Amino acid sequence: LDEQPLLSYHLVEMRHYRRRLFGIDHISFNSSRGCTFRCSFCWDPVMHKRKWRAMSPETVLDQLNRIIQDYGIRGFLFTDDNFFNDMERALDILERIVRTDLKISISKIQIRADAIRRLDRESLDLMVRAGVKRVSVGIESGSSRMLELIKKDYTIEDIVEANQKLIPYPIVPIFLFMMGLPTETVEEFAQSVRLAVRLTDENPR
Repeated sequence: LDEQPLLSYHLVEMRHYRRRLFGIDHISFNSSRGCTFRCSFCWDPVMHKRKWRAMSPETVLDQLNRIIQDYGIRGFLFTDDNFFNDMERALDILERIVRTDLKISISKIQIRADAIRRLDRESLDLMVRAGVKRVSVGIESGSSRMLELIKKDYTIEDIVEANQKLIPYPIVPIFLFMMGLPTETVEEFAQSVRLAVRLTDENPR
């Protein structure tokens, strides 16, 4: 992606693409394409063949700086399908945001529950210092059978622990569910509801 030309933001009315969140304007930003996981409901393994391509951390910082300087926007919604696909790269980008004192707000960034489990306290602190306000986590179902059927490749325990791990931090987790999956039973639907209630009970954010 580093070899592609910069997006021609000057060709569009940027005001139409701003969203006001946490008191500041945000715009969508994409630093990578694809995902290496195999979720059977997702378009990504079909479109990108489970390949993942990404800008270098240097290019990401250059592009963020360009948007800040040209449009005064300091809020970003990362639309990467899996920003943390390469954990080292993801943390490098966040570290550079802190080190260069970019002072931005990241109000959307997608991460898997099992990736949250792998984050240590230092990495979670880094996310906060880099301006991460919300993370988007694809839970999909509270049924172990359904998670296996859709090839999510993580467990209910991963989900619960990821939620608990975020409790001490000022980060809002957005948990995404899919109801009415093929072959899902009424009881499995209810399991998803119960899991959603548990997650909100355990984490007030």
